[in-house]
Amino acid sequence: MAHAEGITLIRGSEAALGDREVARIRTQVLSADPSTEVTKLSAVSYQPGRLQMICAPSLFEEARLIILDDLDRAGAACVEDVLAYIAQPASGVQMLLRHRGGNKNRKIIDEAKKAGATMIECAQLRNDRAKIQLVQEEAKACGGTISARAAAMIVDAVGRDLYEVLGAVRQLVSDYGPRVADDDIQSFFAGQTEATAFEVADAIVAGQGPRALLLYRQARSVGVEDIPLLGAVAMKFRDMALASAGSAPAGYRGTAARESLRRWDDDQLGQAMCFLAQADSVLKGAPGSADHAIEKCIIDISRLRSNASR
Repeated sequence: MAHAEGITLIRGSEAALGDREVARIRTQVLSADPSTEVTKLSAVSYQPGRLQMICAPSLFEEARLIILDDLDRAGAACVEDVLAYIAQPASGVQMLLRHRGGNKNRKIIDEAKKAGATMIECAQLRNDRAKIQLVQEEAKACGGTISARAAAMIVDAVGRDLYEVLGAVRQLVSDYGPRVADDDIQSFFAGQTEATAFEVADAIVAGQGPRALLLYRQARSVGVEDIPLLGAVAMKFRDMALASAGSAPAGYRGTAARESLRRWDDDQLGQAMCFLAQADSVLKGAPGSADHAIEKCIIDISRLRSNASR
């Protein structure tokens, strides 16, 4: 393959994808020749002439892999040495260059591309569709398969952090593979159920409506049921009401309630408790949309804080 014979340039600001490519190439090179000498350099601390020195022919002609990172922050001396190397690569050396995005030192990218280097793009993934595709690709790379629906569940659960997404996929394939099913996703994330429910509650109490909605949808995707989740939220508000009356629970719950109470007055607390009671009634059979009861409750409570801050 081209990157195993000459120069590869990884370009893009998505750190998790860049790290994934570096690890993949390093593993591939060492699998082909375990005796390959690996050298890692950062352009930030680069010393002039360093590249030429480590690429110089050796007595035993060992295979070498050189990983030069942070070229987007390289100084003039490093850029000059890299451009000279691209123009005249060393024999027996596999050069892995990494530019983490931006326009600085773009000449390295242009010259590498012109020279026929292998170019790998690691741009930020800005939508869930791209993340779902990544999940399926990673599962395949690990020797497994994940359906689009199951991949979407993973993205919903931990999609904010691609490191967590990739780590979850690898662990799922290892634990449940090669074919990972929807039920496997729910089992895998089951341990997060209690924490996720209280994360939703914390976001609501903090007046972070959009974040609370996002966390709620993530909680639902990993099997958190509405009634226990609503119970976690109601407990937070009950604790605040007790703290307001001078009867806060003992220990951590009381401390947290008194801290949260600074954001709420008695009227807002009363209205929030009414919204929670309405949602509870709908979930237990009263008229209304059970599918949207908690989302409506989150929005209504968030508006209390939003109106208060105007």
